[in-house]
This record gives sequence, C-alpha cells and structure tokens, in this order.
Amino acid sequence: MGGVILLMFGAGAYLIKNGLYLRGRGKRVAAAEPTAVADLEPGQGPVAITGTARAIEGVGSFPAPFTDGQALVSNTWVSKSSWHYRAGKQRRNLYDGLETVPFLLADETGAVRVVPHDDAYYRIEQTTVREGDRSERTRPVQEWIDRTGAVADESDDSRNYIQQLIEVGETATVLAEPRETRGDWGETTVELAAGEDPSDMVFTDLDGDELRSSTTKRGLLFIGGGAVCALLAVPTFVTFLFFAFVFLLELLL
Repeated sequence: MGGVILLMFGAGAYLIKNGLYLRGRGKRVAAAEPTAVADLEPGQGPVAITGTARAIEGVGSFPAPFTDGQALVSNTWVSKSSWHYRAGKQRRNLYDGLETVPFLLADETGAVRVVPHDDAYYRIEQTTVREGDRSERTRPVQEWIDRTGAVADESDDSRNYIQQLIEVGETATVLAEPRETRGDWGETTVELAAGEDPSDMVFTDLDGDELRSSTTKRGLLFIGGGAVCALLAVPTFVTFLFFAFVFLLELLL
C-alpha cells in the first residue's frame, strides 16, 4: 500500500512539474516576436522566423529516414508491438534518434543560417510508416536499415517507423536567439542558435497561434493529470493510516 501511495504522489508531482514547464514554454513562445530576416540583430531574441528551409552549399541535406525526400532535421523513433497473455498488446521502443544539419531559413527579405541543437524542442507533424513483416517494408525504410543498422533486419515483427521532418523546400518556423558570428573571411553575420537553455529553441511546422495553443493545452493536461493522481493519493494515504492504527491497537490490546 505504501509503495502505491508513493508511486501516485511521484506520478502526480512528475506530471505537474512537466505541465508547468510546458505552460512556461507556451508563454515564451507567445513572447517571441515574429521578425523578418532583414530585421534580425544580435541579442534581440527570442524571435520567431518563418520561411522556406534550404540546404547550405557545402553542407547539404540527408535522405529522409522513412519516406522519399531530403531532410534538414529528422527526429525518428522505431517501436515494436508484441502480445503478452496477461498484459495484452504492448509496444516498446527499439530506437530513437535525432539528425540535423545547419540550414538556411529564407523569407522575402533574405536568408539566415540556423544551427539546430540536440536539446531543442521539435514540435513537428509526425509521419508513421507501419509494417507487419519484411515483405511489407517500404524501400526508404529498408534503405535506412541497411544504411544505419540501427535496428535488426527482422521479418517476424510488427513495427512503427515514426519521423518528424523539416525537409528542403518546406515552410518552417524557428524560435531562437539571433547571435553574431564571423565567416571564413572575417565578415560578421547573424545566425539563429540556442541560448542558455537549449530547450527554448523551437522548430515547428505549425503557425504561431497553433503552437501556442497546443503547448498550453498539453501543459494543462499534464497539470490536471498530476492533480488527479495527487488527490487520489490523499484518501489512499488516510485509509492506509487508519488500518495501520487499527492493526497497532490490536497488537497492544
């Protein structure tokens, strides 16, 4: 009983903490000023730049993991479903990974270099490729397995291949802090990069209102779920104390 109570309190605290963090992120997203590339200045941030993602000459792009196309940002997961006679259908992660390259974000006023960070927040639409066995596997998925060896090339399982992509030519929004950098010839330019807290850097294919709304809603859901867990733990704890008290009385009398 005591373990259950601690688990409920712990789960509630974890959910509330994450919910408050998401609400804080929503406020930071709302505070980011929509800015044109031509108006960027070092130390201005955070700003929100919306434009077309382009590859940098000499840096390039890479193949999208599970679909055709060339990507600049790729956040991927591979999960496997299995059946347990007691627990029923279960799913576990076989792989998760993030691949990025610096790229350009261009609007009608110019282009700015973007330097992704591993700890940034990637709020991008997911694409899921499902398979039952190897005979159903798509060519891009098979090429990704052959190229990376990230998961076993098995044929008797059921997998989901999930990806979040920013592709070449796609419209995207980046929330970041403009910073000054120097080129190979000493020239000064501005680029978008992570600040002191890399998780404040956001990559998304949603517009500003959608991003703010979804982030705030997720935060409220986490807080609500955490509050429910904590509230349920209170009567459980009181009941536990009551029965413990009765048990002690029986021992003493």
